[in-house]
Amino acid sequence: MRTLALFTALLAPFVLTACDSEKEPIVEPNQGKKPSELKQAKKEEMTPEELAEARKKAGFVSPEEQMAEAKALYEKDEKAFVKGRLESYRKMITDLRGALDSVEKGSAKWAKAKDSDKAFGKFNEGYSADNKEFMKAYRELTEKESKGGEVQVKLGGFISAWENFNGDLGGKIADNEKFAPTLEELRKKLTAIETELDAIEKDESIEAQPPKGDGEKKKK
Repeated sequence: MRTLALFTALLAPFVLTACDSEKEPIVEPNQGKKPSELKQAKKEEMTPEELAEARKKAGFVSPEEQMAEAKALYEKDEKAFVKGRLESYRKMITDLRGALDSVEKGSAKWAKAKDSDKAFGKFNEGYSADNKEFMKAYRELTEKESKGGEVQVKLGGFISAWENFNGDLGGKIADNEKFAPTLEELRKKLTAIETELDAIEKDESIEAQPPKGDGEKKKK
């Protein structure tokens, strides 16, 4: 019995040492990682703002930025188109203002006429013919309403409202409570277009793109 106790006491240190050797070694968080792995881990810890800045420095361009750049380039080209035809655009605005003035003056006469509808009908013969010629010139200038960018957006909006306005005209139009406000609104639209034309004319970064053939004519 004493022999067994003595054997056990002698064996105990070896058993404890063996158990300790089986424990997993303590490893530092980044120990054993490759430099590239550490770099990737650090990159993943960046805030969205930091990541965006890092991408920008690396030359990365987001789809949103690409679209914005393409849109800006397109609008600049359209402004160049308009700048090369400013005289024609300004004449168009002058003609449209004249058309509105003629309707406003005529409406008072039609209302006082013995036969208002007959008086309007006589006016409308020439007015409609002039408008037909105007629309032909308008579509030619804007290449069937496909050119002009923001100017065309505003001009197209005016043309649509103006055609509706013309469709409502009649001998008693002056009595319509919407007649005067509509005239005022149409004139405001023309002013907005003129403001756009002024800005394009003053913008020195925009090089005028004249109609095809004009450059050759000037050289001669």
